[in-house]
Amino acid sequence: MKKSLLFAFILCAAQLVSAAGFNTVVVSMKDGTSKNIHLTETSQITFTGTAIDFGGTSVNRANIVKFAYTFDSSVASINANAQKPFNKIGDELVFNTAAIVALFSIDGRMITRQAVQSGSSLSISSLANGVYIVKVNNSSYKIAK
Repeated sequence: MKKSLLFAFILCAAQLVSAAGFNTVVVSMKDGTSKNIHLTETSQITFTGTAIDFGGTSVNRANIVKFAYTFDSSVASINANAQKPFNKIGDELVFNTAAIVALFSIDGRMITRQAVQSGSSLSISSLANGVYIVKVNNSSYKIAK
């Protein structure tokens, strides 16, 4: 029972942050095999009496040894000289396109992640002075505050 509750909790948490599309649940089975199940924004996870269905991939709960959840929010490269899809005006980032935006500290910790519309802004006034990475869709940019 404890194992089922813990598994349910982790999967619910995975659903909450799965919007990036880089989420994977690795399920290790009793027979030594493992299943990599990629989650997306629209993944439906359903619990039945004996199985867990991950949007078409069904896993018998009795055969699960362990599972792990991974989330890739890495920044592959920084576009130093590219035109930015936002303007930094004081302590505001004003976006000129609709996008998924993530803000990272220089040590890689995600500070925020949200969808923005063209013309909307993201306040950075509460951040300490320093260098930050702004990831807009699949491109990353360095800013200083």
